[in-house]
Amino acid sequence: MTNALAPVDDLAARRTAAARKAWKTRRAQGWTPGGNFPQKSESSRAAAEEALAAFEREAASDRPDWHGAALKLKRALMPAPRTLTQKVTSALPAPVWHDYPVDKTSSFAIRTDSLVVTFADGEVVRAPAVSIKTRPTNIGRGLRVAIAFYQARMCWRRGIRFRPGVHAAVPAIALCICEDCGETFDPGICTVRTEEDRKAQDWKIKR
Repeated sequence: MTNALAPVDDLAARRTAAARKAWKTRRAQGWTPGGNFPQKSESSRAAAEEALAAFEREAASDRPDWHGAALKLKRALMPAPRTLTQKVTSALPAPVWHDYPVDKTSSFAIRTDSLVVTFADGEVVRAPAVSIKTRPTNIGRGLRVAIAFYQARMCWRRGIRFRPGVHAAVPAIALCICEDCGETFDPGICTVRTEEDRKAQDWKIKR
């Protein structure tokens, strides 16, 4: 009776096959451009190939250095550092500025909102902002009235007769609130929008 030769158990070959299978599995899970994960960089692919080569080299060695191979594998599996990129956004549109005529509007369609305007010198003025009921507060018209009230007050304090179009420069607007709806308007926008109305005009008498 002849004894059949027992198959040779090549441990190194089995380890190499297992490593290749694991590598193919990871590539199928996204380590390639067609996967679900971002494409790996050239340095990451080089580290992975180096780790696989180190594994095959140690598997074929009589005295394998598995610790060194494991370190190479760890470097290959570490996620690549992410580069933070700032999303480019378009400029925000300018806020809507409501300034519309009400002279030809029926009195039944009119409401009068009250503005409380604080100027940069600390002066506080309350002024009406005549608005249409179906539209937002007529902030442009209301601020023009507030500026006229401020000019008249300054003339009265200086003992000067107030005349439209003859006034000193009006300071910037520091705060603007609608008493009726509680809306606060941006003081910077209010200041820019009223720049022409706040300029000095023919102010010849100074006291």
